[in-house]
Amino acid sequence: MGFQECNDEGWLLAQAGLADRYQIFRDKHSCMAYSRASWSLLGRGVEWVALDAQYGPRPAQWMRLRHIATGRVIFFVNHHGPIPINSGGKCGGAAVAHNILRLVSTKAVPGDTVVMTGDFNSDASSSTIQQLQVRLRPAFKGTAFGGVDYIFSNLAGGALVSSKNWGGGGSDHDALSAVLRVDGTPGRAQEQHQQAMSPAATPPPAMPASAMPPATFPAESPVPAPAAANSVPVATGGNDVASRMRFLVGAPMAWLRK
Repeated sequence: MGFQECNDEGWLLAQAGLADRYQIFRDKHSCMAYSRASWSLLGRGVEWVALDAQYGPRPAQWMRLRHIATGRVIFFVNHHGPIPINSGGKCGGAAVAHNILRLVSTKAVPGDTVVMTGDFNSDASSSTIQQLQVRLRPAFKGTAFGGVDYIFSNLAGGALVSSKNWGGGGSDHDALSAVLRVDGTPGRAQEQHQQAMSPAATPPPAMPASAMPPATFPAESPVPAPAAANSVPVATGGNDVASRMRFLVGAPMAWLRK
């Protein structure tokens, strides 16, 4: 699961009654969480992919998870984009998209299923979303602010099993959930990953190095993944979880300030 404007990760899980079942990580004001019963953590980190004139560097946090039952691996990314909407911040939308795709191409492993969530502060008309769609497929998007909240993946069309917009529940953004199905052998997935994540020939200007905080977390040594041809449902905010989370997802800043 991915959250934005999340200042207190412990409070978030405690209020939803999930603290005993989920592991959560926070980087600046972004949080990501996974179910310890379903997934094992292979590694995690954060890259600073955008620069906001008001709020400074914007993160794209990531983690690699192995599905315990099947051995399939997911590379999960969570991003909170810069404002104003559709601006791409101080470096522009093309640079933001390039930095995110570079993160995926360098940190993910061929064969990984890539899933990315976020409040991108960019809608379908923006260069950020248009450039991301060259490499990744939108699985589901929200309606708030013209549709700036997205779930992306590197899966082919037809992978979306179900999706739901849970509404704001007090937030100015909507809580989104989606279930994606992973099919095929690891070899086939590896080929698709290599085709989808080949780096762009001419990268746009990157964010100034001086603006990037030196915050990252070393990945653990990955365990070789067993061959698995099973279909794996990947839930990004399932029904029981999302029903408890929907009043917390998006922008819980008002509660966190209390």
